[in-house]
Formats: sequence, C-alpha cells, structure tokens
Amino acid sequence: MSSGIDLRFEQFAKQLNLSMDSLIQALINPSSLAPPVAGQWSGPVFGGIGSATLALNEARAIPWDLTRPLNIVALAAGVTTLSATGVLRLGVFADDGSGNSPGALITDFGTVVESAAADNLQTGAGTTGVLQPQRIWLVGRQEVTGATAAVRSGNSPIAIWGALNTASQNFQLTSTGAAGAFSTGWPLGGASGPAGSAVLIRAKAA
Repeated sequence: MSSGIDLRFEQFAKQLNLSMDSLIQALINPSSLAPPVAGQWSGPVFGGIGSATLALNEARAIPWDLTRPLNIVALAAGVTTLSATGVLRLGVFADDGSGNSPGALITDFGTVVESAAADNLQTGAGTTGVLQPQRIWLVGRQEVTGATAAVRSGNSPIAIWGALNTASQNFQLTSTGAAGAFSTGWPLGGASGPAGSAVLIRAKAA
C-alpha cells in the first residue's frame, strides 16, 4: 500500500511530466533536468569512482534515466592501465521493458584505443537520433588481444529503481560475448549477471 507521501511524490512527478525514476534521478543530480546543450557531456550519476579490470570480451552495462529528449553523437570513457593492443567498445542500448536489463541495441559507437591513459577517450562519429525520456543503458566491452587494460569505473546509486542485485548493492550488469560490432541485443552471447562496477561512460549531446 502506498503512503500519502508516496502518492504526493507520484503526483508531483506527473505534474513535471517525469517518471518516478527520472524525478529521483533529478533530485540526486538537479542538473539532469536542464535541457541538453550541444557539444556538452553528461551521463548517469555514479556513487563512487575507481578502476576495474574487465575480462576478455566482457561487457558491463549501467542504466541512465533520460529526463529530457537527447540525441547522443559520441561516447567517451577513461583508461587507467594501458594496453598497447586493447580497445574498448562503447554503445547505447534500449531497456528491455522490465527496467532491469538492456534490450535492443540503439547505436554502436565503435571503439577507443587503450594505449593512452586519459579520462576522455572519445568514440568517432555516430548518433542515436533523438531519444525521448526513458531508461537507456550505456555499455562498455573490453576487446583485447594482449594484456588487459583497466578502465575508469563506478557504481550506480542505490536510488535508481530496479531489480534487487543480490551480488552487490549496486545496479549494473555484465555479459561476455565475441569481439566485434554490437549486432545483437543484450545479453551479448553469454549469460547476463550482476557486476561489481560499470565502465564510466559519458555521452555527448548533438
């Protein structure tokens, strides 16, 4: 049974034309309510920032609740430990309708080379087209033929609504599949399961 506070909160969200998830995200990060500015970067709020070493062809996904229409034209991620032969593939996926997992691929933004340590390794040209307010998933997959690099990573805040993740207190998923372009929906060839962190990915507005 919903309390009076819950109902008033839900009514407030409807007045703002936001989902409950989007309103909670906006309370955590008020700037998420601001309209996108061309050429600027944004992304999901992370509860903590660190680094993680992904296995060969391991992909990690984190949800992002869009509160405004957004056309993403590039993605960026960071590398903390170098790999002369390694690349990191970045992409945007739709939700599968449950709110708990990625579904169909929206856009594969290609790869960044992990031979240089930087927090702003940008992918090449691409576009999602204008996405209406919804939950999307940002995915990073390690594609390495030599030594494994470490990537900048983080955890999603517990305030994002989703399925209970019994393996950690955070909300992100992992899946392992073959290297190459994202051509299928999630999972990417292997079983999907909870991850201890996700690749810290930022999106560029058109």
